[in-house]
Amino acid sequence: LCRAAAPAHDPLYSSAVALADTQTGELVVFVGVDMIGLFPYDGDVVQAQTQIRMAEELGIYFQGERIMPSGSHAHSTPDTTGLWGPLAGAGRDDVYVKQLIDGIVESAVLAVKDLQDVTLDWGKGTSPNTDEDGIVVDEDLFVIRGKTPGGAVRFTMTRWPGHPTTYGSDNLSVSADWPGTFRVKMEAEVGGMAIHLQGPIGSVYPDRPGECGLTEEAFPDGYKHPDVSDADRMKVTCTGYQVANNALAALENAQPLAETGIRFRQMEYGIHVNNGTFDLLRDFGPLNLPYFDTEDPNSVIPEEAEWVTLGDLNFLTTPGESFPAFGAAGAKILTDAGYTNPIVLGLTPNWIGYLLLEEQWKNIDLSYHQSLSPGPDIDKKFRAAVQAAVDAEAAAK
Repeated sequence: LCRAAAPAHDPLYSSAVALADTQTGELVVFVGVDMIGLFPYDGDVVQAQTQIRMAEELGIYFQGERIMPSGSHAHSTPDTTGLWGPLAGAGRDDVYVKQLIDGIVESAVLAVKDLQDVTLDWGKGTSPNTDEDGIVVDEDLFVIRGKTPGGAVRFTMTRWPGHPTTYGSDNLSVSADWPGTFRVKMEAEVGGMAIHLQGPIGSVYPDRPGECGLTEEAFPDGYKHPDVSDADRMKVTCTGYQVANNALAALENAQPLAETGIRFRQMEYGIHVNNGTFDLLRDFGPLNLPYFDTEDPNSVIPEEAEWVTLGDLNFLTTPGESFPAFGAAGAKILTDAGYTNPIVLGLTPNWIGYLLLEEQWKNIDLSYHQSLSPGPDIDKKFRAAVQAAVDAEAAAK
C-alpha cells in the first residue's frame, strides 16, 4: 500500500495569474497547481504566507483569501493528504508539502510583481467527459486570454473538469498527467503561459483518446516507468491535446471581457462532519483537519468559498471534489440573482473530499464517494453562504 514514487516523467508546476483593476485597486490571484489538493489548514498557511510576502516585498496589503489555488488532483503527483501512505503514522512527506506551499506562494508573488497592461477576451466551449453524477453533466470549457497592447499573448487560463488519472494506478512516475500535456499544446499554439483551473470533478473523468495523429508523446525524454505502456503514455498526451484543441476552438469565437472591473467576496461557514470514515482517519490515520465530533451536531470545522466577478464572468470556488450537481447548485444562486457566466472551480482553495448534494446521499451507487465525503451538511451550508453573499450585495446597492 505504500507507493514510493519513481523518477519524474514530466515537471510539476504552480502557475499563477494576477488580475488587477487599475481603477479600484481590486487584486486577485488564480493559481493552477499540479497537486492532489491542500487540506484547509495548508490552504490557510498559503493565504497567510502570501499576505506576508506581499507586504514585505511589495509594500501592499493583500488579503490572503484573494489567492485561489486550484489543485489539478493528478493522482501521479506526490500525495499531499497522506491517504495513500501508512496508517498510524506520517502518511505524507511534509518536507514536500512545504516545498509545494512555498512554490504556490512564490508563483503568486511573481505574478503580482509582473503586473502589466493587458486586454482580456474569453471564449466558451465544451470538451467531452463522463461522470456518475446522475443529475448534472458539466463539460463546459471556459478560456480567458490576456494580450499585451502589442498583441502578444501573456497567458491563457482555462477551466474544464476532468480527473487527471489517465495513467492509471500502475504508474509510479511523477507526472502532471493530462494537464501537463494540455499546457504543452496551448503554449505552442497560442504563446504565453497556459494555466489550467480544475472544475467540479466529483465522479468526472475525461474522454481519453488513444490516438491523435502523433508519433511521439509530449515528453519524449521523461522517465518511462516500466509498468506503463507506450500506448498509455500516448493516451495522456492525446487527452491533454484534445482539451487544448477544444480550448483553441473556443478562442475562435472569443469576445472581449466586459470592462466592468473586478469584485471579490469571501464566504466563511462551518460544516458538521458526520461521516464515520472521517472518525477513523482522524483517530488512526493522517487526516490533517481540526478536531470534530461526528456525534455533536454543534461541532463544526471551518470552510470557505470565494466569489470573484471578473467583467461579465463570475468565478465560484468549491473546497473539494465537488460533484457537477453541487457546483451547479451554487451557480444557480448567482444566475437567479442576475449574475452572468458562472464558472465553478473545484479543489479551490482547498480539498476536503467529495462534495455531494444532500439528495445524492440517498443514492447507494455513490457509496465510494460518500465514504470520502465530510457528509451532506456541506451542501446546505455552502448554498446558504453563497445566498447570503448575494443577498448582502443586493442590500448594499
